[in-house]
Parts: sequence; structure tokens; C-alpha cells
Amino acid sequence: MIRALGGRTMEDKVEKFGVVVGGALRLRAKPNATSDVLTLMPDKAKVTILSDRYSEFYRVSYNGTCGYCVKKFIKKEK
Repeated sequence: MIRALGGRTMEDKVEKFGVVVGGALRLRAKPNATSDVLTLMPDKAKVTILSDRYSEFYRVSYNGTCGYCVKKFIKKEK
């Protein structure tokens, strides 16, 4: 969800936790499959989910690096 704040927009923070499943996963700079790879997250790595605004990608934080990864390879923790 997006909120307007004095002419600017801001993503609502989700701040949930998840785990990488199905092998190593690329953390990308932008929410698309051709964007630069920031780092590789190993299988079972824990991430903080910052936003789920994009249909196929989560915005996450991993070891202090924020980027985007494909949703189907992140299992949300309850």
C-alpha cells in the first residue's frame, strides 16, 4: 500500500520474516529478473520482508543489504 505524505509517497512497511527455500537466491537492485545482483542469499537464509507491493517480488533486507527477490522462493515465518 502507498500513502501520500506531503506530496511524497512512502511504502507501508511489512516487516515480517522469511526464509530462503529451494536453493540460493539472488538479491537484486530492482524488482525484475534482469536487474543487477547485489548478493547471493544461501538456502535457509533469514530475511526481513520490508514490502510485498510488487506482484512477483518482495523487498527484503538480508545482512544489512536491501533489495528485491522472487516471492516464490521465500517462505514467510509465522
